[in-house]
Amino acid sequence: MAVYLNIHEFYNDLKNAGFTGQQAEVIANIQNKTASAAIEQTKHDFKLDDITTNKDLDIRIKETELKI
Repeated sequence: MAVYLNIHEFYNDLKNAGFTGQQAEVIANIQNKTASAAIEQTKHDFKLDDITTNKDLDIRIKETELKI
């Protein structure tokens, strides 16, 4: 699961909204840490690392067919 937060863009948005560079940097860093923590909690809650995808199943089917 890939989630992408463009911290540089977020920082620039804050600066353009009137925040100082230091304020924007602190807020962007806090937002990045918060987003990362939320993603890790979601992975833990839903055990996303253990989910089998259709791609995983297709690979297993092909491996099984080759063995037969």
